[in-house]
Amino acid sequence: MTNILFVALISRDAKPLYMQMFDERTQNMSSSATAPLEGENQDNGVPKENPGLFLKYNFLAHMALDVFASPMALLSRETAVDGVALLFVQDSVSVYGMESNNGLKIVVGMDNECENNTLRDLFGRIFRCYIRTVCNPFSEVLGVRDCENMLQTERFDARIKEAIRLM
Repeated sequence: MTNILFVALISRDAKPLYMQMFDERTQNMSSSATAPLEGENQDNGVPKENPGLFLKYNFLAHMALDVFASPMALLSRETAVDGVALLFVQDSVSVYGMESNNGLKIVVGMDNECENNTLRDLFGRIFRCYIRTVCNPFSEVLGVRDCENMLQTERFDARIKEAIRLM
């Protein structure tokens, strides 16, 4: 059984849009890193129960950006199945990534390697969650259509958790 440890969404200009940790070593699932939800057990977006683990996953997500930007990324995209590629393995965490046509980078860390069909479905569900949220004409945060703030809601967290649960 493959456990998903974290999910990160990163914009075209390498700005983190969303980060959520799913590691079982934490007592409960943590929420978004860029803006903590009201009532969550967090301090400035970092979960209080295990900040070192959260920072490790944040660092791995940023390492994935280096892989996306490297010239070798073209080679990994050629060997990728439906756009999803194993970027690297670090500290027994397999980090997979996909870059969409609009430059959105989806990074997922798992505790071991996974099958291609499962990965394709997982990344498709995460991308659909993003598209449903960003392209929804009825969702406005404080009267402004701001992509960053649109992803920092309990509803988006619930959609991502559901996409992960279906794996």
